[in-house]
Amino acid sequence: MPPPVTNTTSGVPVSSSAIPKKGMSLMDMLKQKQKEEAAELAKKVTREPNLEEVIAIWGTYTEKLKVDLKHSAVTSFNLAKLRVEGLRVIATSVTSINQKFIDIEATNLLENFKNHFFNMDIKFEMEVVEEVNEAPKEIAPKFLSGQDRYRLMATEYPMVRLLRDKLRLEISY
Repeated sequence: MPPPVTNTTSGVPVSSSAIPKKGMSLMDMLKQKQKEEAAELAKKVTREPNLEEVIAIWGTYTEKLKVDLKHSAVTSFNLAKLRVEGLRVIATSVTSINQKFIDIEATNLLENFKNHFFNMDIKFEMEVVEEVNEAPKEIAPKFLSGQDRYRLMATEYPMVRLLRDKLRLEISY
């Protein structure tokens, strides 16, 4: 193998494809370079995404957003839940507002996934799942009489009844 050619002005090694060959046009050089890059890319093994690595990439991207001071996006990224189904990376968001913040960053994030796994077929999708409270709260009446308020307080706090009895107070109205 011949020694690498160095640039005479900077002393940096130059690949042999960057040196113009006699009788080679610029277009031929670019085609040759493109073929070499395609061959290099083919050497890299494409992989399907797995959840552990997706979570790691997600965390790295979240840290980048912190550095960029995009606090609302960071909060949305932290609240999202991730899952992987084949070549699809799916982020589940709690609200549509969080989805919007993640959608803004989706293109850059997808590029990170594709570059990491050397797979251009990876897709990124968002889902919004509104959380529903299991037990609805009881709505108490707004206006209670004095006796009704006393009964509510006495059932919740038995010491109120003891205090009323010791002070011999009467509940009126």
